[in-house]
Amino acid sequence: MGLFKRHKRTALFAILISAVLCFFLDSKGDATYTPFNTGVLMNVGIGTSVPGAALQVNNIITFFGEYSNGSQNGSYTINWNNGSKQAITLTGNSTLAFTAPGAGVATFTLRIIQGGSGSYTITWPVGTVKWPGGTAPTLSTAVGAVDIVSCYYNGTNYYCSSAVNFQ
Repeated sequence: MGLFKRHKRTALFAILISAVLCFFLDSKGDATYTPFNTGVLMNVGIGTSVPGAALQVNNIITFFGEYSNGSQNGSYTINWNNGSKQAITLTGNSTLAFTAPGAGVATFTLRIIQGGSGSYTITWPVGTVKWPGGTAPTLSTAVGAVDIVSCYYNGTNYYCSSAVNFQ
């Protein structure tokens, strides 16, 4: 009995440590985990106890919120480290720059709202932002109109498309 009391904390600590999961991202960005000290890689599931792939999500992924860049005009930097879903209200013509995420591949969505008297334009980052056909979209002009720009970032370039004139 004395031995158990003396080593009770050690035994509890060993149980806790053995329950730790180590997560890994491979070069393709797939998530796997290995139960501590087993060396066996296993799939990770969210909403499923038997994932069929390295990372499997059943149902819907929701985000905590949309990051607001506030009302802007002139030169402004969209920092994608603030979140993959962001909004900006234009109060004048703007020239945007993008701060890339720390690492990897990602998708981003920017909601653009025409503020002030409307009819404002955006000059997009040159070279790294690519558009279908090589032409940036023409934004909506009405006050309060909303345009959505979605981008796939491959670690170098942003491949963007738009949906415009939500009212």
